[in-house]
Amino acid sequence: MPWLLENDTRHTFEELKTHVAESSATRFCNEWLNGKTDFQLQTSGSTGIPNKFALHANS
Repeated sequence: MPWLLENDTRHTFEELKTHVAESSATRFCNEWLNGKTDFQLQTSGSTGIPNKFALHANS
């Protein structure tokens, strides 16, 4: 069964799909697994000014 490891915590896809997200990574996974197709993301800015960009997932 697929899973995501975050801060020494293993989340199954079913957990990610049904539980309230506690971080931006698990929130993204929750929305993706529940059918959201459009996302507004931002780079970290570690090498310059943070940039925002849109991501569209094809179904």
